[in-house]
Amino acid sequence: MAQPSLPTAASLVTEGLRQAGVFYPTQTQISTYQTEVLEQLKNQLWQELKQAKPLMTFSYMVLTPGQSRYSCPSDYSSDMSMVILTGLFTGNVLAGTSSSITCSNTPNGPYDINQILGEDIVITGGTGVNSVSQCTGVTNNNNGTQTLTVYPNFQAIPDATSTYMLVDNQWPVEQKHIAEYDLFHRANGIDRPRYFFPMGDEDFDEFIFDVPPDNVYQYCARMRYTVNIMTLDLGSTLMSTLYQKFREFWIYGIKSQVLMDNDDTRAPTSQEDRLAKLQALIRSQQYGTDLRNLSQKVMDYM
Repeated sequence: MAQPSLPTAASLVTEGLRQAGVFYPTQTQISTYQTEVLEQLKNQLWQELKQAKPLMTFSYMVLTPGQSRYSCPSDYSSDMSMVILTGLFTGNVLAGTSSSITCSNTPNGPYDINQILGEDIVITGGTGVNSVSQCTGVTNNNNGTQTLTVYPNFQAIPDATSTYMLVDNQWPVEQKHIAEYDLFHRANGIDRPRYFFPMGDEDFDEFIFDVPPDNVYQYCARMRYTVNIMTLDLGSTLMSTLYQKFREFWIYGIKSQVLMDNDDTRAPTSQEDRLAKLQALIRSQQYGTDLRNLSQKVMDYM
């Protein structure tokens, strides 16, 4: 039995139109509801559900020595936690693909596969900077180079302009309120940051460290946060995930809007169904609401 295809914006709109009685929608109708109504539904979802599980993501940022203030990721919304990554092994990329980099052997010889297998590789400069992936294989070439294979693919393909770092240590960076900045800020010197302070509006546009990063090591911040759904393109990968997980919400939303546009007597009932689906989503997508997981933890404790 073939696996069902993933829903798309067009397929969801088509199904919503069909359930509203428009069995043979034109391409113009599909396009109109796709560009206008889906955006409205996305906004409604964002207003009601800003911390959905599928909206959690990671982002990486290579830190600049001496610079303590940084902009948040462009798709950032809230709930940021941070870990700083460092590593002793750094070098230049000779060539790269989406799933590997080729580098020269170190002065002490080639990397030992047992030493670096499973470590994260950070592209610290040049093409693909801020791309991070995990080393899953090492190949010794005949010309004094090694090819390090990674999974998943780098976010951007490195090339001969790129530099890299193998991560062999990490430290959590504790979030503090900006009102405590003067209490924890170290006015003199440079060091490894221990605290960060979000600044700006409720969606925090920037953050500042307690101390500027030093230049003893190369530092990379791994940030975990909730994505702002309003920054997502309707055709993006993350939106495809939301189409799949929230399928009924999108379909009921389209159906409800079509009925309202046509002054259909079923519109009020459809609107109630739409809101019920949204409330069900809110209940299911909050962390801590998985009763099976809670039950398992209670049994483990007992």
